[in-house]
Amino acid sequence: MFKITGGSKNNQGSLRHLMYLSREGELALTDQNGTEITGKENLKDLQFAWEHSGPRIDDDSERKETLNMVFSMPEGTDAAALASAVRATAGAEFASHQWVMVQHFDEPQVHAHIAVKIDGFDGARLNLRKADLQRLRERFAHELRQRGVEAEATRRSARMQQKKINKPWAVTRIEERGQAPTETPKTPDPAKAQAWANSFNRNAVTFGNVIMALKDSPDAEDQRVAHVLGKYVADKLVTHADIERPAPALSR
Repeated sequence: MFKITGGSKNNQGSLRHLMYLSREGELALTDQNGTEITGKENLKDLQFAWEHSGPRIDDDSERKETLNMVFSMPEGTDAAALASAVRATAGAEFASHQWVMVQHFDEPQVHAHIAVKIDGFDGARLNLRKADLQRLRERFAHELRQRGVEAEATRRSARMQQKKINKPWAVTRIEERGQAPTETPKTPDPAKAQAWANSFNRNAVTFGNVIMALKDSPDAEDQRVAHVLGKYVADKLVTHADIERPAPALSR
């Protein structure tokens, strides 16, 4: 999983996030040059460097000046391999930018945070679109595989997985402050629901064609994969039906 979790519009907001990432200076942040930064005073120096080196960050900026993001893998993933993969991904994708990275170990998922200054030394601003986010996921997965970690950057729609697996990051932040998260039910967007249903149905047909082709193969391994895929798709169809089915009316 790769996700942008927020950003800051001014120096104070950026410093607050650096303090959060470092647990008030207790954890070491690693910058784009591999330098480790610990302690509150050094974090203030880092923020000063971000403010004054390269394009300046104004205190009254109306646009985001830094981006916060997280790279995550399931529980049990090699933490050192993930850290190395994240550093390699950030080094390639944000080559002309200032950034820092830190790993947190307070969640079951193995994950690392990145904070990056949006304006690069070359004056170009990061403007991450949906296609860019997918590219970042794919590079992250590639770097993980290079380090012996099995990973793919498939979209949830391609996996026929409607519900997100990971807890929303806003909920994690609330829980870290010792507060109980309150869930506000969201009104479903009919257009998004229909788009999801269309995508689900297209992928179900595609999976079905693949399964039939594998079943027709004389190769025993192909037939085994067809069986596994068939069970996977059947489970997704049941889950999808449960999600789509309206709640039964209660009798008086």
